Amino acid sequence: MLERLGSRNISLGLLLLLMAAGLAVRVHYARPDAFPSVDGVFYLQQSRDLVLENRLPFNSFPPGWPVLASLPLYFSDASDPARVFRVAQGANVFLGVMWAGLAFLLLRRELGPWLALLGAAVLLALPLAIISAKGDLSEMSYSCVLLVALLLWPRDRFQTGLALGCAYLIRPEALLIAVGGMAWGVWRERRVPWGLILGTSLCVIPYVLFIHHHTGHWALSGKMGFLAAVRESHQGSALLGLVAGNLKTFLIHLPRMVGVPIVLLAVLGAVARPRYIYLSLLALAPLPLFDFAMAERYWLPYLPVILLAAGIGGQVLRDMAKSLPHRVVSGVLLSACLVGVVVVSGDSAFWVSRNPNAYPGLRDAGQWLAPRITPDTKIAGYKPFTSYWAGGRFVKYPPNLGVEAILDELQAQDVEYLVVNFHVARLLAPELKPLLQQPLAPELVGRVQVLEVFDYTPDDHTTVVFALASESGR
Repeated sequence: MLERLGSRNISLGLLLLLMAAGLAVRVHYARPDAFPSVDGVFYLQQSRDLVLENRLPFNSFPPGWPVLASLPLYFSDASDPARVFRVAQGANVFLGVMWAGLAFLLLRRELGPWLALLGAAVLLALPLAIISAKGDLSEMSYSCVLLVALLLWPRDRFQTGLALGCAYLIRPEALLIAVGGMAWGVWRERRVPWGLILGTSLCVIPYVLFIHHHTGHWALSGKMGFLAAVRESHQGSALLGLVAGNLKTFLIHLPRMVGVPIVLLAVLGAVARPRYIYLSLLALAPLPLFDFAMAERYWLPYLPVILLAAGIGGQVLRDMAKSLPHRVVSGVLLSACLVGVVVVSGDSAFWVSRNPNAYPGLRDAGQWLAPRITPDTKIAGYKPFTSYWAGGRFVKYPPNLGVEAILDELQAQDVEYLVVNFHVARLLAPELKPLLQQPLAPELVGRVQVLEVFDYTPDDHTTVVFALASESGR
């Protein structure tokens, strides 16, 4: 007993040291990163509106993470876009470290303190985890709340349901985990888990009513419209092709994140010794039905469960190799897993110190516009960065149109300013190129006016701010 208690205390002490090191690494890489992501802008705008205007605007993005990020904003300057981003970023840095600590507690229940410590170290060192922790998206908050639910599951059904309900408010697909848990309870215990149902419903019902109030439709998520659009544009074999392609892309991401040995051991562990926590993987089921890119970060919240399954798979394999010493088998498996993680981490490690959303021209354009506009001013762009830094309303350039048709659409929406970035026009929206040619084509003269140019020569982040002529001014 004393030996076990000593081992437990030592592992906890080492965990705290690992978490401190992980915090230092995340702070180091977060400090020079001052650019929000595309999706992050919408989260940050919700947080800002909640603090400044005392309202939560409806968005297809769920409100859980914006509400959480808004809490420290009440003690800061929510009118400063840079501060809003830093607050969300700081919250993610903290949550990214706590995620590893919670994962340690989950892994320790089945694998013991030393394998749990190793699992926490892997999560802290994983490049994608560092990238997510220094950013502004919802992975870290969802990951922590999901782990809290998994830690509570065997003990308190109501608290588990409440935690899953909170996870649902961050990522609505968490509702599938709750439904799986309800089915598990009925099957294993032959009774309805009312505590789980009640706890989950306390979060689900208000959000469903919130959606209905803003849209007039009954839905479990603001993203249900994306699924409806996919069904309309992909019929029969086209839909099957979409799902098959997404599944292939998405499943390949996992071995690219943690290596082939861990994935193979996880499959073995999940098949040989089923556990209730594997139900958390049900939340991944809807992803292939969407037509957006299957990003590897979607795996991140479930990596503790993958590591747990891999640890169990290692135990199964060790027990099968009866003719070999357990220490030898364990050493070989651990070495293979760690080497596998290191080998596949190179590509993600490249982005730890970089940000693909670093558009200094779009930021400078927004800061230049900020004192010249009101919160209701509409600013057109391919990405929402300028409107975020300016504090105005974002209008995305309509897709698949020529430049004149684009201007017609924007005028119909009462857009006042256009922002065109050389990099965006060169690679992402070539239909905008005519706006960057001097002199302007005759058909564009009088329709737009150059207000300011932010020159990053020779870098192609040079950005131009245009005023759009009104219909009466044409």
